[in-house]
Amino acid sequence: MATEDGLATAFLAALAGQPTDRIEMQHPAGQLLIEAVVPDAEQEEAIQSRLNDAAGVILVTGHIDEAGLESLRRLRQRLPANRKLPQAHALHREQGRAEFKLSCPSCGQKLWVGDAQEGRPGRCPGCRQTFLIPSQARHLAASLQLDDDVPIRVQFRGDTATAVALVHELAARLAARISEMESRQKNMTMRIVIDGDAAKWPDTRPH
Repeated sequence: MATEDGLATAFLAALAGQPTDRIEMQHPAGQLLIEAVVPDAEQEEAIQSRLNDAAGVILVTGHIDEAGLESLRRLRQRLPANRKLPQAHALHREQGRAEFKLSCPSCGQKLWVGDAQEGRPGRCPGCRQTFLIPSQARHLAASLQLDDDVPIRVQFRGDTATAVALVHELAARLAARISEMESRQKNMTMRIVIDGDAAKWPDTRPH
């Protein structure tokens, strides 16, 4: 899913090496079918059905200013709450861009900050307040309160290696979740099922 038109298909194009809205990939966890899902009010029911059937989701966003973060929050609210789908995040950038957009934590002014400025104090030209400049991934994780193990990667347009790595990280989380669920089920004490009419079996319980 993507917060802006074209980002989901751009991510899939990087995976496939050509424009597409769906792709199949082999993974040790099994066959993966990856589809682009873009919010569309006219196809709301069909989109929600695809999300309900999904085993995991990659959320693609271009900017993490307050408007971009709010779009991401709305997308995450559409995910099936009862299933807690494994997630990964792709921070889309055009080739060669070494900066990203965020909002001033004091006044909300949209700001461009550079990757090389991470960890340095920056002053907002709007309100003149100073704040410590985060990395793009760290700012996203903190703003959405993501778990530490949620994969987040900056992915430049056409960067196949990063797109593939993100898919494999998500698939690994999915495989680990399935393994955990199977382990929990094996540790549960369940009642045995007897085929046939139970009344025909002798009662061997002590009286």
